[in-house]
Amino acid sequence: MTDNPAAWRDLDNRSTNTALRPVRAWAAVTALALAVFAVTATEMLPIGVLPAISDDLGVGVGVAGLSVSLYGIVAGVLAPVATRWTRAVDRRTVVLIIVAVFVLGNAATALVTSYAQLLAVRFVVGIAHGLIWSVVAAVAVRLVPPPQRVRATAVSFSGISLALVFGVPAGTWMGEWVGWRGAFAALAALTAVAGAAVVVLLPALPALRSAQAASSVRDVLRRSRIRLVLLITAAVVVGNYAAYTYIAPYLLGGVGVSSDVVGGYLVVYGIAGVAGNALAGFVSARSSMMLMVGVAVLAAVLLVLSAPVGAPSVLALVGVWGLSYSALPVLLQTAVFDAAPACREAATSLYVLVFNVSIAGGALAGAVGIDVLGPIAPMALGAGFCALGAVAAVGARRS
Repeated sequence: MTDNPAAWRDLDNRSTNTALRPVRAWAAVTALALAVFAVTATEMLPIGVLPAISDDLGVGVGVAGLSVSLYGIVAGVLAPVATRWTRAVDRRTVVLIIVAVFVLGNAATALVTSYAQLLAVRFVVGIAHGLIWSVVAAVAVRLVPPPQRVRATAVSFSGISLALVFGVPAGTWMGEWVGWRGAFAALAALTAVAGAAVVVLLPALPALRSAQAASSVRDVLRRSRIRLVLLITAAVVVGNYAAYTYIAPYLLGGVGVSSDVVGGYLVVYGIAGVAGNALAGFVSARSSMMLMVGVAVLAAVLLVLSAPVGAPSVLALVGVWGLSYSALPVLLQTAVFDAAPACREAATSLYVLVFNVSIAGGALAGAVGIDVLGPIAPMALGAGFCALGAVAAVGARRS
């Protein structure tokens, strides 16, 4: 999983907009980050307003929550298909189409009158969600010189962490203030602002007329290194979400903290996550070493949390957890590029598929663990899966 400078150099000579001035290039990357912020907020906002959606549309909270599950499954499963459909389209045009779908989708969500309409809207927006994860990093690295590609990936992905720390709580608060429909209407306006930034700042990026454009998912899967990266991704994401999905029950029933401070632990996780994302952008180009370290740290933290630990220590460990995990998507995406430098988007679409399916798998594994063994079990399960990822990362490093 070590970098292949010759392959990157050849590809970047053909794909990078070298005429772009540094200030303009980083402004364009920031515009992508704003789009990612809006996309992530769209994905997560229903979680904060589920009771209101449930009451308004006349369905149970659990049923309303299926709109979140449907969205994630569609995003993951259809990412490779949507990427292949759009492979010949200018990347700037693709990003603009995606943002337009989110603007219209959020506006339509604010206007739905039935649960069936909500599911239909979330299905369509979910397709666009999977597509943006397939293209955003590949677009970001075409805007900057090759030595800065990891940093560009980190900046574009920073919208995820910022949305989790600031966007979702703000959307939840707005939902209490102006209603869940008003929150989605405001999100539609914010997404429109992101679209305007993309229009102004992102240059034309013609689709690559190369082996990258012709590469299929089957071609990518023939590469042993990409299969190894996907294995690491699956293990890490399943492990993280087996634990994180049930962090509140763990804190309440396993650690014994009071319900009024659970939010504080989540804020610590989120702020540390922003730091972890930024840290990933400044690591050495030999990102495979950092990937191995990050996965190992995550496995160790979850293992310690699965043992009896006092509340102050848990708070510190939750911070390390957020720091280590939030660096991993950037490092994993970079590993995908390194493993398949000539077919970035096809490889990334597979990465998106594995990532999203693993989120659902992790939540399911954690649910079984907590129901059968109690509130600490998800942490132990998470540690086990992440340990598997660490072993795979060591093997990838040696290769």
